[in-house]
Amino acid sequence: MEKQRGMHPKEGLTYNEIREKIKELIESFLNGSHKDRATILKDTLLKELVEPMSRDKNKPSKHQIRRYYHHFLEILEDSSEAVMVKTAMLKVYINYDARRKQIKSKHFRAFIEGIVDSALSEGDLNNTLKRLRNAQLLFEAFVGYTANF
Repeated sequence: MEKQRGMHPKEGLTYNEIREKIKELIESFLNGSHKDRATILKDTLLKELVEPMSRDKNKPSKHQIRRYYHHFLEILEDSSEAVMVKTAMLKVYINYDARRKQIKSKHFRAFIEGIVDSALSEGDLNNTLKRLRNAQLLFEAFVGYTANF
């Protein structure tokens, strides 16, 4: 069987497929009802992101996950226009680390990129802050589920 270019050997998904799947999960969470969010936090996040990532030999370390989470929390402390730039820079950092092979997990990279893209999708400061605050719950659950990495 010929290996398709860009395919993840165990998951059978390309990075773009993983990214789309995770972006859909994030958008569902940010735009969903409280009931939908609860289901995503207790079931979907585990099934769609954490479990596949835990089987990946390139899964991120606890330290790497917490470093990005703390950076995310620092962004939330700001309420100026700089939030939008700082949020966009989070995507730059994850891609820089991926290129340097510091972050090898496609799932984790897609998660960070998905949060950034979703937070900035509305284009104004108030909506960005609101979406970041909502994404904090998702990121916090992710950190909790990955504590054993």
